[in-house]
Amino acid sequence: MNKYYLILLSVVCTPCFSQIKVYGCINEDINFTTKYYIDFDKKEITHVNSEDRNTKASYFINQKLNVIEFNEKYLSTYSIGKESNALSFIVFNFAKNTYTVSGHYLNLAKKPYSQLFRCSLENLN
Repeated sequence: MNKYYLILLSVVCTPCFSQIKVYGCINEDINFTTKYYIDFDKKEITHVNSEDRNTKASYFINQKLNVIEFNEKYLSTYSIGKESNALSFIVFNFAKNTYTVSGHYLNLAKKPYSQLFRCSLENLN
C-alpha cells in the first residue's frame, strides 16, 4: 500500500521540481541588465525584462524566444524585434555564465551590432 502512495506522490509532485531557472545578466559596457526564465524541462526560454541602469528605464518584455538548439552547456535562439525590426541571435553559454547577442537590421543599411553579457543562474523560487 505504501508503494502506491509513493507512486501517487511522485506523479503529483513532479511539477514541484521543475527545472525553471532565472538567468540574470548585465552588459557592463553599457550598464544594461536583462532577466530570462529558462525552463530546462520544456527547453524554453522567456525574456522577462530589461533595464537601462543609466536612465533607469525598465522594459517588461515577457517574450518567448525561438530556440535553435538547447543542451546542458549552450542555448541558441533568435528573435525579431517588434519595434526595431532587427533579427537577433543569442547564444547562452551556461558553462561560462555569459551570453552574446548579435543584431541584424532588416530594413536599414546599418552594420550589425554585438554585445556580451555576464550572467548568474539561480533557482526561480
